[in-house]
Amino acid sequence: MSTIRRLSTELSAVLSLRVAFLVMLLVIVVPFLSYTVTDYSQNAWLSVIKTMAKNESCTPWEINNVARKVFNFYEPKAAQLINLHIESPFVSTFDKNYPTAKSVLRSTNSYLFTSTYFLSNASLAASVSRGYTHAAQYLLPTGSSQDPSKIYFTVSITLDETIPNQLNSMFGILIIVLVIIVLVGFSASFNNAVQTLVVKPMGKMLSTLRNSAMVMLKSMKAYEKDAVKDKEKDSGKRGDDEEDEEEEEDLEADVLEKMIEKLARIVKHVLPGALEISVEGSNIDSATADWLNESYSGAGSRAASKSVSSPTVGMRGSILTPVLERGEGKTSAEGGVEADDQDEEEQERRRLVNLDKTQNVITRDQLDSWEFDVLDYSNEELCEVVEYLFSVLNLLGEFRVPPAIFRNFLGELSTRYINTNTYHNFKHGCDVCHTVYRLVTVPQLPMVLSPLEVFSLLVGAIAHDVGHPGVNNVYMVKAKHELALLHNDKSPLENMHCAVLYEVLGKQATNIFVNLQESQWREARKIIINIILGTDMTHHFEQISKTQVFVEMNSDDTRSFCSGQKDEIDCFKEDKNRLFIMELVLHCSDISNPYKPFNICAKWADLVVEEFCRQGDKERAEGLEISPMCDRAAVNLCNMQMGFIEFVVAPLIIAFINVFPPLTEIGDQMLVNFTSWGDRRRGELQLHSDSVTAAAEEEGRKLDERINKFKDKMGFQRPLKDLPRRRRQSSSAGSNSNNKEK
Repeated sequence: MSTIRRLSTELSAVLSLRVAFLVMLLVIVVPFLSYTVTDYSQNAWLSVIKTMAKNESCTPWEINNVARKVFNFYEPKAAQLINLHIESPFVSTFDKNYPTAKSVLRSTNSYLFTSTYFLSNASLAASVSRGYTHAAQYLLPTGSSQDPSKIYFTVSITLDETIPNQLNSMFGILIIVLVIIVLVGFSASFNNAVQTLVVKPMGKMLSTLRNSAMVMLKSMKAYEKDAVKDKEKDSGKRGDDEEDEEEEEDLEADVLEKMIEKLARIVKHVLPGALEISVEGSNIDSATADWLNESYSGAGSRAASKSVSSPTVGMRGSILTPVLERGEGKTSAEGGVEADDQDEEEQERRRLVNLDKTQNVITRDQLDSWEFDVLDYSNEELCEVVEYLFSVLNLLGEFRVPPAIFRNFLGELSTRYINTNTYHNFKHGCDVCHTVYRLVTVPQLPMVLSPLEVFSLLVGAIAHDVGHPGVNNVYMVKAKHELALLHNDKSPLENMHCAVLYEVLGKQATNIFVNLQESQWREARKIIINIILGTDMTHHFEQISKTQVFVEMNSDDTRSFCSGQKDEIDCFKEDKNRLFIMELVLHCSDISNPYKPFNICAKWADLVVEEFCRQGDKERAEGLEISPMCDRAAVNLCNMQMGFIEFVVAPLIIAFINVFPPLTEIGDQMLVNFTSWGDRRRGELQLHSDSVTAAAEEEGRKLDERINKFKDKMGFQRPLKDLPRRRRQSSSAGSNSNNKEK
C-alpha cells in the first residue's frame, strides 16, 4: 500500500504542476488575443453632423466639408466609410456612397449607425419667415395628424467592418491553435511522466509475472514434452533446438493470452459501470426495472456508507486456528494416521450419534438438506433446531456455552424479533442461520475457518435482522425515523440489529459469550458487526464486484481445496479474505430464497411481497412517496421475482459458486425457480389472453427469450460439476480429510 500511495502522490504532483502551468499560460496569453477594441467615433461624428444640420445657417458647403472630413478620418482605418446620409431642413438632403475595395460586401460586415433629431413646426415656420425658404417644404399642412412639435430628420453613417471582423477571427483562430498546442504539449509531458512512473515499473512487474507463469506452464506440460520427444526420436524428426524454440514461443503466447484475459476480466469487474444494473434489451417490464434500479443500483450503493472492514487480529491458537488444525492428527514416519486420531474420529462419530438420539424435531438428514422449511415449525421448535445445529458443529462445547444460557439467548431473540412481520421475523433469522450452515458445510469451510469464526458467523446469522420493524432503510430515511437520524442515514436498520444483539448478550442470563476470553470476545464482535452491516443491500453490487475479482485471483486456490488436492486455502492466510468470505456467506444466505426448492421459494416470495405492500400502505397513510414494488395495485409477483433473480441474486451466486464449486446445486435450483416463475407468468397471460391477445403473445415471446438467456448464463456450471469433490466428513470442529471423490 505504501508503494501505491507514493505512486499516487507522485502522479498527483505531476498532474497538478502541469495543470497549474496550463492554466497560468492561458490566463496570461488569452486576454492579449481576445481584447476587443470598441470604436465610438461614429457616435461622435453623428453628434457633430446633427448639430450642424439643424442649424438654420447650415449651407451646402458646410455639408460637403464635414463629409470630406468624415471620409478622411476613416480612410486610414480598418473600418471604411461606404455611405453618408444627412437630412437638414435648410439644405438639400446629402446622400453619398463611397467606393470600397470589396467587390461583394457581405451584409454581415456592413454596419449602419443612425441618429435622429427633430424640430417643431413653429421653429420651421419662423425660419421660413426669416428667409430660409428651403424649410418650407417640411411645414405640416393645416389639419395634419402628425405631432407639430416633432418633425424628425435622420443622419447616418454606414461602415464596412470587414477588416476588423477578419482581425477578430484571426485572433480567435490563434487562441484555438494556442490551446491545441498547449494541450498537446501537456498531454505529451504527462504521458512521459506516466511512462516513467507507471508503465515502465509495471512492465518490469509483468515481465516477472510472465517468467513465473511460463515456468509453471512448462512444468504442467513436462509429460507432454517427454512424450513428444520420444516420438520424434523414433521418427527422426526435427532436432531438439528447433523443438525447444517453437515450444518456448507457444508457451509465451499461452502465458500472454491467459494474463491478458484475466486482467481484462478483473478490470471489467472493478470499473464503475460494474456497479450498475443494466436492464436494456432484457425484456423486463418497466415497473420491475424501476424497482431494481432504485433499490439495488450502484448509485444507491455509492450513496450509502461502506460496511465495516476491520481486519481480524493476526492471531492463531485459540482465536483463529482453523478447524483443520484443531483436528489435525500427527502422522507416523510411514505417513499413516496414528491410532489416537482414529480414536478421535470414532469418539466424534459416537458424539453425533448420541446427539441425533436427543433430537425430536428434525433429523440429521433434514438438517443437511436444502428441503428444510422453517415455515413448517413453531418458534419453539426452531429454537431446538438451532441448538441442534450449533451442537452438530460442537460449537457449544468448544466455547463452553451453558445449554440453559443458550436456550435463554434463543428465546430472548425470538421475542426481540417482531413476529407480526410476515417476512422479517424469527423464522427468517432461523432460515438464514440454517442456510449459512449449509453454505459453510457443503464446501467444508470449517476446515479452513476457525471455530470462533464459524461460531460468530452463525450467531450473526440468527440475529442479523433482530428488531426489524418491517420497513426498509429507504422508508426510514424518507420518514426521518430516529434510527436514520441517529446513524446519519447509513445502514440504520443494520446498526440497530447489532445494537439489539449486544443488548441481549449484555444480560447475564442470555450471554452466550460468557466464557470467551477478552481477545475472543473482541474478535467475535468485529466479525459479527462486519457481517451484519454487510447485509445492507446498498453494498450488494460492490460485493458482486469484489467477489468476481476474488474469483479471478483465488479460484484456483479454493477449487484445489474443494477437490481435496489441498487441505488449506492459501488466500485464507490473510485475515481480510476470511472476513470477506464470512460477510459474503451471510449476505448470500440473506437472499437465499431464490435458490431454495420452489415450494419454499414461493412461500417466502408471497411473505416478502405482503411485507412490502404493508410498507406501501404505511407510506400512503403518511403522505410519503410509495416505494417501488410496495404498491398493492401495481405489484406483479412473477415479474418481480424474475427480475430479482436475474439482476440481483444470480450475479452474486454465480460468482460465489465459482469460488466454491460444490455449491452448483443451488445454481441448478435457482434456474428451476427462474423457469417456474416464468411459467407462472405465462399462465397469468393465458388467463387474460382473450382481452389482450397481441400483448400476451409478445410478453410470452419475451419470457421465452429471458428464460433461454438465463439458461445459457447458468451453463457455466457444467465444467464445475466435473471437478473432483472432497469427501464429506463429520461437521464437528475436529473434522479433517485428505481424501477426495468424484
